[in-house]
Amino acid sequence: MNIVIYTNILTPYRRYFYDLLWEEYRRNGDEFHVLLMAETEPNRNWAYKDLKTGYTKTMRGRTFIHRGIFIHINWGLKAVLRELKPDILVCAGSYLCPGIWQALKWKKKFHYDILYWSESHLNEQRSYSRFRIWARETLRKTVYKRFDGFWYAGKLSRQFIEKYSRPDSKMFFVQNLVDDNAYQRAGEISVEKRNELRNKLGVGLDRVVFICPARLSPVKGIDKFVDLMGKCRNKNNTTILIAGDGELRDLIENKATICGLDIRLLGVQPQSSIIDLYSMSDIFLLPSISDPNPLTCIEALWAGLPLFISNHCGNYPEVVVNGVNGYVFNYAKENEAISYLEYIIDNEPWRKSASEKSKLLAKERYDSKVVVKRIVSEMREMIK
Repeated sequence: MNIVIYTNILTPYRRYFYDLLWEEYRRNGDEFHVLLMAETEPNRNWAYKDLKTGYTKTMRGRTFIHRGIFIHINWGLKAVLRELKPDILVCAGSYLCPGIWQALKWKKKFHYDILYWSESHLNEQRSYSRFRIWARETLRKTVYKRFDGFWYAGKLSRQFIEKYSRPDSKMFFVQNLVDDNAYQRAGEISVEKRNELRNKLGVGLDRVVFICPARLSPVKGIDKFVDLMGKCRNKNNTTILIAGDGELRDLIENKATICGLDIRLLGVQPQSSIIDLYSMSDIFLLPSISDPNPLTCIEALWAGLPLFISNHCGNYPEVVVNGVNGYVFNYAKENEAISYLEYIIDNEPWRKSASEKSKLLAKERYDSKVVVKRIVSEMREMIK
């Protein structure tokens, strides 16, 4: 069997998943390739040269930006597909990229099944005009109905796909995966090491610490969350660590001062530092207003953190059992969100219990080796 993934760029978090797929396919005598539309995109903080490997190939082409969407145009895709002879072609990235339309056009010519790796946009907040929404919906239905099947990451992404795809489309559950061994170490740290990490940042040992690894951009909702947190009666017991940078830095700093919050903007951090930040924190925070499938939620599970995330995070049904290992909040229900926050800040026994439940959930749903073996087996069954 030969499987090819055609996607926008190579990212550190996808590289881990691709490595596992490549190893499993090689073990079965199969081929695995990843075709990249471009080496990078303007809002990325890593270099392709540090990630490339034997199974990846970057296509020639150009990139255009339209309303914040990166449109990659590739040359020579037809020749590459003719050479690789895939049995299954999995497309990812924006369906507005011409290469995906071409791949759909050539599926009969080259005798491959074509799948789309789709996220969920069901609960995202967008201020689009009615015409733009109509155009988007029409285009999605046109494109999605041409795929033979889909990779989906959870309940919401499947619901999103079913809204646009054919009823007979094949569905494959493909969880997002992270390096479970690396993040698991964060949840196994000693009290002494945890205190040492806090002392380095000047964070009091008695503080309830939130960790939010996210860009300082509107879609991450941090500015809105600051307003929410500012209304909590026990806000003075907390420290919020934000690992990321972006255009809202000054706004967030100003709001934090006005609301009287201890917020530390740490900038973009490497994986090793993120793991340390998880280790010294009490609660994982992701207050996004649009976030199709954040991998950081899965990192937090392995790190044994309770989660406090918005209902705009596309994988919330998989990563949070409400009240058990975290809470999913809704900006439209402000009083409820504040009551959740005040409860988890005050309740250390709950946080300890939620931590263990997060670890258990990670092992049940996101064990990398188990998931990859199942995916490879299902792909083989598809082409029998």
